[in-house]
Amino acid sequence: MVKIEFWMNRFISFLFVWIGFLLVGHYSFCQTVNLTIDYEVLNTVAGSSYESKLEIFADGKSVGMSEAKDQQIPNSVTVKIPMGRYELKAVLMANYQGKWQKRTIKNGYSNDFFWLKERNFKKDLTVKLYFDIASGVHENKMPQQKKNNKK
Repeated sequence: MVKIEFWMNRFISFLFVWIGFLLVGHYSFCQTVNLTIDYEVLNTVAGSSYESKLEIFADGKSVGMSEAKDQQIPNSVTVKIPMGRYELKAVLMANYQGKWQKRTIKNGYSNDFFWLKERNFKKDLTVKLYFDIASGVHENKMPQQKKNNKK
């Protein structure tokens, strides 16, 4: 009888430890971080302003999109993603004649307006992007050219 109690106690202890590991693993997997991207389009040519939005991808999967605004109005998007390493891509989209399209040279725009980074997310992050019609995409630093829109 003593042997059965001994093995039963060990089994129960093992079961609790195993359940504890599952709960801790699940908890750490479920932790999320906020990625905020503030962005603006600079040096818009008069008559060439589009309704725009920014779509965010993590490892090729869409994780969120900003609301659509005129490109001359600064905008922002915040998405929640699980902690971990991701290849991030932010793509500026334009509403051209009622159809949303990527703002790329292939689609007739002056620059490829996307941002690509690989990062390990352990805490919340805010990135500032400048999509400059004259010089391309800049991260966290305003380009040297004037911010004023051309008239």
